[in-house]
Amino acid sequence: MTQHRDRSSQTERPDAPADNPVEAPTTDESAGEGGLPADMDYYRASARSGAMMVLATVAIPLAVIVGIVVVLLVAL
Repeated sequence: MTQHRDRSSQTERPDAPADNPVEAPTTDESAGEGGLPADMDYYRASARSGAMMVLATVAIPLAVIVGIVVVLLVAL
């Protein structure tokens, strides 16, 4: 990560917390990005994929429970 000139380093401000979320940059400061705005859309899931994850989270345990109930009813 590069450091902006207007920011003081940790050695200049030893009492400052190392991870201060208030001073979080809004740009990607990695060497390959050159200070361009961070592309956070890459990390966001679409509404459809989110719905599919919720459906899978609910449907799989529900199918297992229904299967167990059916097996128990047939066995009795």
